[in-house]
Amino acid sequence: MSTTVTILNWSTSALASEMPNADEARVHLESESPAIEAWAARHGWAVTIDLEELTVMAVTSHPALPDVSVRFRADLSNYRLHPPRWKCIDENGGTPDSAFPTPGVVMNGPPSSIFHGNKIICAPWSADAYAENGGPHNDWVSMNNWLDVPPPTSQAHTIADMLSALELHLKASPGMFP
Repeated sequence: MSTTVTILNWSTSALASEMPNADEARVHLESESPAIEAWAARHGWAVTIDLEELTVMAVTSHPALPDVSVRFRADLSNYRLHPPRWKCIDENGGTPDSAFPTPGVVMNGPPSSIFHGNKIICAPWSADAYAENGGPHNDWVSMNNWLDVPPPTSQAHTIADMLSALELHLKASPGMFP
């Protein structure tokens, strides 16, 4: 897959500490954009960073199924205050089971896959994993503390880190849900 990086522009001159959540998230996303672009170029993923909608779309081929594209979409509307809301989506933006990779075992890696049978990305850096959003983890206390959840859970503190974790677990995935 060839690398494509698209950034839809927005800019601000205000300090992040003085902004509402969305504006603060936009500043963080804008500051991380060069690292996201560099990561995508090194790994051959197509990435679209939308600074207006506060989303990142990352697309790659499934390593076990080269003809199948996997699409990860992150909603970053409260980014840094809360983790992104990561979803696996199909080409139409829907979230059918078939858009989600099956879990696999990462050799010499974390104790379990971030891809769960309940079709969420289960990691402290994914908002849907928290009980307050209907996820399985009430043991992580609150999304407000997402940067402080200790190992052995998946650790990712930037969008580029999160893309690396997604890639690591995708490489261990044997396929897609039916």
